[in-house]
Amino acid sequence: MLKTSLIGQDLKFLVGKLHFMWKRLVLLILFGLLVCRGFAQEQYRAVFSGGRVYLSQDNKYTQLQSGQLINPESQIELVGNAQVVLMDHVGRLLSLTLSGKYELAKLDQDQSGDSSVFVKSVWETYYASRSESIADKLPAGSGSQSVSSPFELWLPSSSQFYSDKLIIPWAAGKEPYYSAELINEFGEVFETRQTEQPLLELNMVANPLVWKDEITLRIKQPGSGVVTADCTLDRLSPPEYEKLDRLVKEHFQDDDFGMMLTKAAFFENQWLFADALTILTELRNQHGPLMQNFWQQYLRRNGFDYTSR
Repeated sequence: MLKTSLIGQDLKFLVGKLHFMWKRLVLLILFGLLVCRGFAQEQYRAVFSGGRVYLSQDNKYTQLQSGQLINPESQIELVGNAQVVLMDHVGRLLSLTLSGKYELAKLDQDQSGDSSVFVKSVWETYYASRSESIADKLPAGSGSQSVSSPFELWLPSSSQFYSDKLIIPWAAGKEPYYSAELINEFGEVFETRQTEQPLLELNMVANPLVWKDEITLRIKQPGSGVVTADCTLDRLSPPEYEKLDRLVKEHFQDDDFGMMLTKAAFFENQWLFADALTILTELRNQHGPLMQNFWQQYLRRNGFDYTSR
């Protein structure tokens, strides 16, 4: 009789334990579903929006702005020659260029981005600093030039560079031709170039620039005598260059539109303004009006808040 009672107690204990384990398993499944749902609800960010791009979200229909966060149940509409680059919650980029309506919940994201975490960190840093002008954080003596005159180089008075080839633009003057002076570390003009466009292309690995660790640029309009303030470019030191070169080669192998924008943002985050400006100038030449708002944002962020041509 005692043995039968003990068996009954064991069965009750086993049934109770199974019931507890089943309830715990159900709770774990529900928790997992909630977590997955939470991940699925992570917001997108429009890292770039150019042209007529509209957002239908929270019962509102508005024009989509670069940097804006978007709920995953929203709808995006592209009209005409528009383009938008979206970043999901892990940092994968997706570019939309065809006119029409897109439901974010049905978008097929590219799963191949090994650099997604890195890309996400670049854009988070970029947009986190938008609320405060980079020009306000530059050390004394290295900030952006005065905006009292529109004829200025779009660079701080001193910055480093990484790239072998640079494009340095400036606000157009009243005359359609310019004289660019290249000055060495001793204050001597070692080369003068003439150009009819408000930009200067520099090959930093060709003579005589390959031997210069530092050059200063000064732009003149010969007719009126108007001169920009001097801007000095310093080559990265070998250890700094090697460290940056590894990052660039690891994460920026692709040259599609979204990745080139990310590369420009990365250079700006590293305070390599000439490198960032070079990429943005190339993208502006390729995509024209689509880049205008993003271009203006770059100028405003860095203290050049007058209207560029």
